[in-house]
Amino acid sequence: MSSDESVYRAPESSLARSSTGDRRSLDDAIAGRFDFQLGEVLSEAWDLTNGSKGVILGAIAISLGVNVATQAVTLLGEADDSGLLLLLGLAISLAANAVIYTINGGVFLYAIKRAAGDETASFDDVLSCFNLILPIFGLMLLSGLLTVLGFLLLVLPGIYLAVAYLLALPLKVERGLGVWECLETSRKAITRKWLKVAATTFVTGLAVALGSILTLGIGAIWLLPFGALVFGILYREIFGYDPSA
Repeated sequence: MSSDESVYRAPESSLARSSTGDRRSLDDAIAGRFDFQLGEVLSEAWDLTNGSKGVILGAIAISLGVNVATQAVTLLGEADDSGLLLLLGLAISLAANAVIYTINGGVFLYAIKRAAGDETASFDDVLSCFNLILPIFGLMLLSGLLTVLGFLLLVLPGIYLAVAYLLALPLKVERGLGVWECLETSRKAITRKWLKVAATTFVTGLAVALGSILTLGIGAIWLLPFGALVFGILYREIFGYDPSA
């Protein structure tokens, strides 16, 4: 089934953007030849939630289902106190994390397409990255390890890396770069506007958390997709996107 034929394809709306085919070179991104305004990013992301909620919430539901199933198996292994079951639980937990990371990569890809006005954006994107599951798992494992190490080294390096590596995963699924190249490209580009990216991340996270809590979870229906779309827009502004590439 092609993405155009998918029953999960997000409906078109008057808010859809025209795709510009603007794919910035990595050298330009690393040199900081980009800019964005926090208010404009948030406003555009909110507009784009119309037509995106079903896809992004569907992806989140799959990830939650995988996580719940994994926790059930892990608890079973702990209750049985069997070394074999504990090892099986660990293996399943690692596999589940790899699946969830890959789904997250697909959500990033979908959000980037929506931000660029690519009309092929659909639920198919969420499931399109499983051919990259091993490098994605390695990427997330390495970025997590380096970030934790940074927090152990006086905290500030960890905060820096947590923000600087934000776009490593979308670089993997959209550009197909190597694991280390994804990390370094994301870090070098974001460093040019680190405070802006950090502020965008903080405001987005705060809005999603507070909005969801204050509405007893109902607001999450809009706010979770909004959060994903913010990072799709950030990626487009920093690295660009060309649907024909």
